[in-house]
Amino acid sequence: MKAKRQKTDTSRSGRKLVLSKYRTYLKEKLSSVYKNYFPFEELSPLDHYLNEEGVYAEQDHLGNPRIIVQIKMNPLRIEVQELASHTRRVVWQMIGG
Repeated sequence: MKAKRQKTDTSRSGRKLVLSKYRTYLKEKLSSVYKNYFPFEELSPLDHYLNEEGVYAEQDHLGNPRIIVQIKMNPLRIEVQELASHTRRVVWQMIGG
């Protein structure tokens, strides 16, 4: 039990560190992704994209009806997942750091 709790805490602290260090940069990158892929959707708060569930978006530019948008760490990246086929794509990834 303790090991599982520690892993969750580390994950939370990792998300907090990412947000404190890259909040403005990530918001800019996420805005760009939304402009290109989901022009009719509004951004959610950044911490929602870091959760396991991600954020649902409708209809990307390729015609996929339901998408989950997530910010993943190690390496820091923005992924989209098509719900119907479970296909994942990295739409942005940080190089360096």
